[in-house]
Amino acid sequence: MNFLEKCDDETMITREERAEILKKAGACPSDIEELLAYNTNYFRHQQPVLEYLRFPLEDELFVTDWKHYIHEAEQQGAFNMLQKKLVELQFPVQPGISMTSDYTARVRKGLPPPLDTPSPRLKSPEKLNVLLCQSLAGKIPFLITEDRADFETLIQSLAMKNEPVSIPLSLNAFMVSGYNNWDRFHKAEHQAQQNWNGQGPVFNAIAAEKSLYQDSLVICTFGSYSNVPSREMGFTDDEWQVASFVIRQEHECAHYILKRLFGITRNNILDELIADFMGICAYAGKYKADWFLRFMGVDQFPVYRENGRLSNYRGDLSDSAFAILQGLIVSASHNLQSFYDQVQPLFSSWYDLHIRFFICLTYLTLEEMSAMDGVKRMILAMAELENSLPEKAMKTKVL
Repeated sequence: MNFLEKCDDETMITREERAEILKKAGACPSDIEELLAYNTNYFRHQQPVLEYLRFPLEDELFVTDWKHYIHEAEQQGAFNMLQKKLVELQFPVQPGISMTSDYTARVRKGLPPPLDTPSPRLKSPEKLNVLLCQSLAGKIPFLITEDRADFETLIQSLAMKNEPVSIPLSLNAFMVSGYNNWDRFHKAEHQAQQNWNGQGPVFNAIAAEKSLYQDSLVICTFGSYSNVPSREMGFTDDEWQVASFVIRQEHECAHYILKRLFGITRNNILDELIADFMGICAYAGKYKADWFLRFMGVDQFPVYRENGRLSNYRGDLSDSAFAILQGLIVSASHNLQSFYDQVQPLFSSWYDLHIRFFICLTYLTLEEMSAMDGVKRMILAMAELENSLPEKAMKTKVL
């Protein structure tokens, strides 16, 4: 079977094999059922993902509008511009606001709040910047603030329906996917009305074309990556600030690539492993298992650091299943480093190597990567990937 044509139900490992790996890891029957569901690989490879031969992908339609936004921000300030364009930033962040009929009715049509509504404010609006970052999936807007409180306000406004949801300190970047940009919607609606042929409501016609108004963007702040202090990483404070930003930017861009290639974004450890792999490699030039495990809070496994980032991706896992998951990612991360160290010398291009790793990891489950023969499984997956490349593409012998 062609490696690039397999779907989720045709992975390289059966459900029974996954269950056996979990059993050997100490999981009881109920844990196994929980983890089989949690670790499901939802990346659908129904068409060749090796479109990366044409990377970076073409920009999505929203990039043109954000170029104009950035120009306006230079003239009037980033937050002033964003408040005019993004309707949620015109409403206050307050408990229960998303349940009110007035908020719901207005936001669902991109309408501003009543004139007497208190407008949300940032503590340090002058420390907010908007820029476009180039990723392998095309450019994506980054809203970057130096103020932690403002970072949380932006997330609560644009991703949490203006509710004061608690944001963990280990989270310093957040990708908003499928954001309904009503400024873009109304522009498209106005243009459509000028060319309207009378075939159905214009609003419904625009709503059906999500690329005309749905954006992806990243809200980002500075600070230590995963809230890990510089001293624990062996860096000075300034060095770790720079490293943290590079890792964070590449991490979020990796999520954007997953969104464009597979149409999904998840709060799942597999996605985080892939994204951290890209971030760590971008800064360090290679994968470092100890970095990833420290970021997740399992560097002293079986002791778990309660403020570790892994808690952000726990979902509904029971305590016992969560403990098994910790062991899985420890084994998977060490296997991934061994795999990387063995395969890396075979590639002359850093870019080509890391794109292949990125795609290869989307075909695997956490059970496969954590298995006793996990390194062998990864090597076989990479070999299949190489064999599937078009003849014109450069191939590297990995077996």
